[in-house]
Amino acid sequence: MSRWSMAALLVLVPGFLSAQDVPRQPYSESEVFKILATSIDQVDKWASDPPRGRHLIAGLRLDTGVIEKAWPSREKADDRPYLMGLTLDSFLLNRLVKDTFGPALQALEQVAEDLEIKASQVRRDGRLIPAVSTRVHTWEGPKQAGGYEVLYVLAGLAALPAAYDSFSTFSTPTDQKPFAPGRYLFWARKDGKDSTRSSRRLIPRDKAPIEIDLAVR
Repeated sequence: MSRWSMAALLVLVPGFLSAQDVPRQPYSESEVFKILATSIDQVDKWASDPPRGRHLIAGLRLDTGVIEKAWPSREKADDRPYLMGLTLDSFLLNRLVKDTFGPALQALEQVAEDLEIKASQVRRDGRLIPAVSTRVHTWEGPKQAGGYEVLYVLAGLAALPAAYDSFSTFSTPTDQKPFAPGRYLFWARKDGKDSTRSSRRLIPRDKAPIEIDLAVR
């Protein structure tokens, strides 16, 4: 069995990675693309040779190049969400190489999708939009219902509770929060019970905020 196939059989045990493993601060603008490129190189050397994996790695390089080239074109804004997203992508790739995150191919696909979403926004608009303002409305059937804490996580980190975050105010709606382009999971919590997670691709379109409707029952 190849190294790749063996890694693909790994199953992440909740809590296996401690809170200290998940980055809490983004890499700086001067280092984030260098670190991401190094992470991609490590994955390239680590992987054996499945066609799907090679295709994904080529996509990682292409999309990272598109993003890095467009970085100076971004509007002046808080870059932290975007830099944090790229930092977490590097983190996921590094976990994959160290055989502590699995299944391996799924983790690679999630990073590839995150970078593809970011690069697709650049290709569409001809410039980089670093964040989109987002807020969430919670619904119980046909009616909006308040008093819910709304949590979210980058889709690739869904198995790591240490990566979860929440909006500052309860619904409904929540306060507005900036998100970098990417795929996220959103869910609501009330009285210790969580709603079903909802997967959303967030891609900014000019400066229009994104309103998310989240079913809680």
